[in-house]
Amino acid sequence: MAYPSLYRAKVAQTNGTSATVYVPQVFGETPVVVRDSIGALPSTPGMGWVFFQAGNPEFPVWVGVQPGGGGGDGADEVWIGSDDPLNPTIELWYDSDAASIGTGTSYVHNQSTPAALWTITHNLEFFPAGVTVIDSAGANVEGDVTHINAQQLTILFSGAFTGKAYLS
Repeated sequence: MAYPSLYRAKVAQTNGTSATVYVPQVFGETPVVVRDSIGALPSTPGMGWVFFQAGNPEFPVWVGVQPGGGGGDGADEVWIGSDDPLNPTIELWYDSDAASIGTGTSYVHNQSTPAALWTITHNLEFFPAGVTVIDSAGANVEGDVTHINAQQLTILFSGAFTGKAYLS
């Protein structure tokens, strides 16, 4: 499964050459070690962002908080500039407190009752592009996602089960 987005992450430990981070939308409660970064790796525990080279979860890249420029207060903004000389104006800004982003950047749904149709009210104020479902045994499960509105979606599966859905 590919992970093409930018994901909110929390640094648990850092030693200058790597950081142990939690990326709940991708790995749940399992930490991952990050060695690559845009800018410097974090020097202290805290919040930031991770993306994956070519969407591959085996190659996480840390992106720290960048000051100002995205339209918010600068406290939680991330900017990634282009390395593409043919398209030097391509850039990505992400600001979790900007009005257009909504109330959050991710949501974890816990389905504790077995069901083939999961109705998820996430209140993210946007249509999550990333929807990953993990069953109670830890396996990835594919389902048909239908966005009801910017606060709710459903996922239809071939059979009933319990697990978690990670939305971002």
